[in-house]
Amino acid sequence: MKILIAGGNGQVGTDLSMILSKNFFIYGSYRKKKPKLKKIRWLNIDFKNKIKTNIKPDIIINCLATHEFSKKKILLIILILILFHY
Repeated sequence: MKILIAGGNGQVGTDLSMILSKNFFIYGSYRKKKPKLKKIRWLNIDFKNKIKTNIKPDIIINCLATHEFSKKKILLIILILILFHY
């Protein structure tokens, strides 16, 4: 059975990929940096665009996560926390 884990390089996707790869053929998606996990075939897919791939997975598991923080907002939050000693 072929399983595609969307967001396979995130925390939940990585854990799930490692568990399922013991019994199934796993495709994991990544967007920026290719993970180094063995036994998983990695696909560079950006799910913002239409997906074109030759694989035909039996199951697709969605582990994608997004956040609305920009780097500037994160730095501002860290600065505020440091200034107020949180």
